[in-house]
Amino acid sequence: MSLVIERPETNIVYFKGVIKNYQEIIDAIESLSNDAVSDWRPWNGHGSSTRYGDIKDVRKDKIVEINSDKDRAKAAFAINCLTNKMSECAIEYADIFNIDRDALYYAVSLLTDPRTTMGINKYDEGAFMGSHVDFNEDNYYLAYTIVVYLNDDYEGGELYFNDLDITIKPEAGSIIMYPSSAPYAHQSLKVLKGRKMLITHHWQMILPPNG
Repeated sequence: MSLVIERPETNIVYFKGVIKNYQEIIDAIESLSNDAVSDWRPWNGHGSSTRYGDIKDVRKDKIVEINSDKDRAKAAFAINCLTNKMSECAIEYADIFNIDRDALYYAVSLLTDPRTTMGINKYDEGAFMGSHVDFNEDNYYLAYTIVVYLNDDYEGGELYFNDLDITIKPEAGSIIMYPSSAPYAHQSLKVLKGRKMLITHHWQMILPPNG
């Protein structure tokens, strides 16, 4: 199946509705609390007490440690669906922009490495995140940002690119990719009703310290 792509701006690629079974993935994530898919815990700003919502960690290499066959199957299903679609979109993004294949290999290998931990974030109603770029002096190895939007049954919470004056309300099961540096400063606008669930990951061009 070919990917449905929209490009609100040259380097912003919106892979629309690429994860068709998003509700099954959400149901699996919500029902699990184990070493592979952790329990929900408070999600606060880095070095601050600002609360955004809740977060779960997922790790593929911990699936084998789940005792229940049913839960092990659910965790494998959810994690594999997510990482496979994220990798597929990263490959397509690289093809669009003719990105170096070695860099692409590192991006996809990081996404599919069983030891990689990904955070599943759930914004509180009323929560928002201010304008920022993901690339900074602490995260200088980040090149592209990959965001998975699992649901869309909330009001507000749009992705807004400040310097470009672009607003996107992604539909459930969509992935958006864009450069992690300026002028792609962005923010998550206030969630007016409901809760927004997403995954933010990054394409790293060089190995981070101690990585």
